[in-house]
Amino acid sequence: MSRWDGAVKEVKDYLGLKYPLVAASYRDRPDPAAPVSKRFGCNAIGQAFRGKVVSINRDSTTCPGAVHWFGFENYRPGLVMFLTHGEKLFANEELAEKWFDSIPPPRPAPREYLVLKPLEKEEGEPELVLLLVNAHQAHRIHSIINFREGTLAIPHYYSAICQGAVANPISLGKPAITYPETVGKEFGGFGEDDIIFSLPFSYFLRLVKDLRDSDGGKDKFAHEIKGLLTSIR
Repeated sequence: MSRWDGAVKEVKDYLGLKYPLVAASYRDRPDPAAPVSKRFGCNAIGQAFRGKVVSINRDSTTCPGAVHWFGFENYRPGLVMFLTHGEKLFANEELAEKWFDSIPPPRPAPREYLVLKPLEKEEGEPELVLLLVNAHQAHRIHSIINFREGTLAIPHYYSAICQGAVANPISLGKPAITYPETVGKEFGGFGEDDIIFSLPFSYFLRLVKDLRDSDGGKDKFAHEIKGLLTSIR
């Protein structure tokens, strides 16, 4: 049993999640349960949501975008060219540079390996916890973690999956919401309605603590609120 089994079960049951919660951690060596294999970053994240343990490093990351966003190497010049002339996501290189200037840069990887695994298989404290949710579940999570803060605005950046789900929350130290983009959706196996909600570990602990306290985090109206709204109408 993992030290997080109870928290995982409570969060999954309360929010009605279909997929495992995923722990993301940088390590000095690959996970013993996951020999290093070559993968795209979006595929690594998607496989972890399907229960697999994944270890990747600079040499095994086959997508230059993931190499950059996971912090293994600064690939910005090459990505400007690729995103403009390869994927054609920008009309010209100047606009691609403008986009790079507007987003959080990735933090250099503090250790050689990024390990992605279901949280219930994690014994330590991960850097991030990722949840695969729908729109209503995302709203409920946002409500719960904002319950004791009152000012938690979660910006959405135009981004790749690896960037939005891992790089942005680490760089900002704040939760992040990622809508899987077309290429990453295909390689990662994500569905049309999937949203990735990434929580720095301190925010995950807040989610567990306040899970049942916020009416905004409930699946249905509290009885009193429903009655009040009915009487107003």
